[in-house]
Amino acid sequence: MLESFLTVFPIFALILIGWAAIRTGLVREETGNGVADYVFMIAIPLMLFRTLATAPLPASPPWAFWASYFISLGLIWVAQTRIASHTFTRGQQESAIIGFTAVQSNMVLMGIPMVLRVFGDAGAIPLFLLVAVNLPITMTLAMLRIESTGASGSVGLTILKKLATNPILIGIFVGAAFRQTGLSIPAPALATLKFIGDSAAPCALFAMGAGLARYGLGGETWLLAIVVALKLLVFPILVFSLGTFVLGIDPLWVGVATVLAACPCGVNAYLLAERYRLAQGITSGAILISSVFAVATTTLFVWLVTAR
Repeated sequence: MLESFLTVFPIFALILIGWAAIRTGLVREETGNGVADYVFMIAIPLMLFRTLATAPLPASPPWAFWASYFISLGLIWVAQTRIASHTFTRGQQESAIIGFTAVQSNMVLMGIPMVLRVFGDAGAIPLFLLVAVNLPITMTLAMLRIESTGASGSVGLTILKKLATNPILIGIFVGAAFRQTGLSIPAPALATLKFIGDSAAPCALFAMGAGLARYGLGGETWLLAIVVALKLLVFPILVFSLGTFVLGIDPLWVGVATVLAACPCGVNAYLLAERYRLAQGITSGAILISSVFAVATTTLFVWLVTAR
């Protein structure tokens, strides 16, 4: 367990440095935003492009791997939505956002650095195969659920526009398309892509810490506690159990999916809440609290998947 903690310690140390830099005024908030823009718009997309353009991929789609993650995600989402609507009497749209919060992992700012730190290059392929499909699936379902009473054509166009202009997805799709050409990336360009990609993880963690300095606590305490518990504990336990004992997936791939499920709540939940002016307190509080408690829970799950 101590070894697992030492593995994840640098990740949370960088997050803490980013948070402290903003809170103390050592770094301006605008600078933190600029680092986040660099991560989202340049570093992560180029890293994804390089990986998918050059790394060996499985011969067939990893259906069991995706199933272990998304079946677990669906169960948690439905359970949290029902808890919010029936137990805490929140409206349907607000409940959908709260349910989305309980399954939306911070894959980019924390998941990618965490998986690469724990599993190294061996974890890159399952990592990016999950990142590639997670956002289109979850964001589409969330917006369809929230806007189910509106005009479906408008909802569809909104979703397509968001997905088509998302730099993370652009990096993934362009990398996959380049791979199909059979061409190789010239050595100087490949070295440049690696140089930029190597900066993605530390910059992402610093940006996450800077972002946490902006989030406050809000919402009902018990509802917030349930969201965080489902996200940090129940979700990764389901993924690990389903992948290991039911679907019999390769331990490395189960480990990657489990670690991603164990990541704290992602910023996309807060952005969705801000868009609809619903559940902002719950989403921001869940991001902040889950990020704090993730120090302990990710250590636990990293130990679980690496001790096998």
